[in-house]
Parts: sequence; C-alpha cells; structure tokens
Amino acid sequence: MSKRNSTFTKWALGVLAAILIALGGWVGKSIIGHDRAIAAQEVRMETLQAWLGRAERKLDRVLRHIPRDGARTSE
Repeated sequence: MSKRNSTFTKWALGVLAAILIALGGWVGKSIIGHDRAIAAQEVRMETLQAWLGRAERKLDRVLRHIPRDGARTSE
C-alpha cells in the first residue's frame, strides 16, 4: 500500500505543480497588462498637465491686460 500512496502523492504533486505554473503565467501576464495600462495613463496625464499649464499661462496673460476695477479699456 505504501507504493500506491507514493504513486498517488507524486501524481497529485505533479498536477498541483502544473496548476501553480499555469496560474503563475496568468498572473505574470495580468501584471504586465496592468503595467502597460498604467504607463499609458501616465503618458495621458503628463500630456494633460502640459496642456493645462499652457492654458493657465494664456489665461494669466489675458487677465494681466484687464484693469482691476473690471472696466475694459478701448484699444
């Protein structure tokens, strides 16, 4: 009976190892996919921040030309 238990144990460990290897591959792919998505969002965020910075500078220039009392000057 010891030989039979030993054979079953080896088979069970083999199946378990195969499952763990498959899950490891899936987890690795998932992490890489998430990493790519995060990198893409970071690029979008940097682009948006640059665009907002330019818009803020333009708005500052426009606001500097408006008198403080709110009356517009004719130019």
